[in-house]
Amino acid sequence: MKIFLILVLFINFSFSQRQVYESLNVHKELLSAFENVIGNDYSNAIGSDNKTIFDIEYGPRDSGDGKVSANSRSIFVSINSAKLVYFYGNSFSKNRRYDLTRASEILKQDEFDNEKPTLLYIHGYTESLESESIRVVSDAYFKRNDHNVIILDWSKLAQGTYFASAVPNAFRLAGPLAEAVLDLIQDGLDIERLHVVGHSLGGQLAGALGRNIKEKSYQTKKLFRISALDPAFPGFYPSTVYKALNKFDAKFVDVIHTNGMEMGAPVSTGSVDFWPNSGKNLQPGCGLGIRCSHHRSWRFWAETVESNKGKIFPAVKCASWSDFKARKCDFDEVTYMGIDCPTNVFGDYYLETNADTPYAKGLNGVKYY
Repeated sequence: MKIFLILVLFINFSFSQRQVYESLNVHKELLSAFENVIGNDYSNAIGSDNKTIFDIEYGPRDSGDGKVSANSRSIFVSINSAKLVYFYGNSFSKNRRYDLTRASEILKQDEFDNEKPTLLYIHGYTESLESESIRVVSDAYFKRNDHNVIILDWSKLAQGTYFASAVPNAFRLAGPLAEAVLDLIQDGLDIERLHVVGHSLGGQLAGALGRNIKEKSYQTKKLFRISALDPAFPGFYPSTVYKALNKFDAKFVDVIHTNGMEMGAPVSTGSVDFWPNSGKNLQPGCGLGIRCSHHRSWRFWAETVESNKGKIFPAVKCASWSDFKARKCDFDEVTYMGIDCPTNVFGDYYLETNADTPYAKGLNGVKYY
């Protein structure tokens, strides 16, 4: 008889720095109890039909003592709900959806141009095709008109409680997604011209995708570039259960940090890491809500794409934000944040932006007074 497991964790699910660490500590207790039942192989918690058979609920911290207890509710989310959405005609309304197992059919479409680079965009936690981030980013690429645009719609898998549903689902999805990408490559897609861009939890999924491609191809294939837009922090730093995005997941990994220590990664995690306005404080023009700062990453990205001019966000290599403010950097060592970032740079780069659109300040963004 199949046993459906529910674990309840009482936690105030806030992304403040102190409470994130508290939640991670309690989360370790939950994982320990969970692993006593299913072991360390999380596939044991997935049915033969590739569906999730467990969930975790989070309630107010003061309503319990933090101990794990049982419940009778469970969820079923098929991995097959994830679709690759190919956009043609530079219009959001003109799209075709493909199962991951049919990914190579995208290449057969008359509008697909293999001479152009191909974007694979991966949205974040709780998002869908109707989310503003996808609309803004895709519209920027449509205006640029020099990419094939594919978006991974994993919205049904990205819902539910973060630690229990969305994060495990992201890592379950990485394998089938890697197989879909390898099918595309086998049928003619140039892996050197495939650019994977992920926001928040989508950035972590992009890293897992890169690792799975290497594993499933027996180290013969490697993504050329991953761009992670404020990759998700909770559950990944420190990396206890799930491996975080890192610079080895592709030949080049560039990261834009806009809400570090809260919703975004607080540490350098790519080949090159950009820290606009320190990358850890509230972004200029954002109120006290952290979502605005977290979303600035994809807004910055879209601005670099739409401009089609490139090099609008110059940044300087520096040891820290405090050194940047004190002008203790080599201000002659400048590179550029965004789609046109050179793929031969490495290290940490800092810059300032405007509080509203256009966000780019040009060279004024690296002249700290």
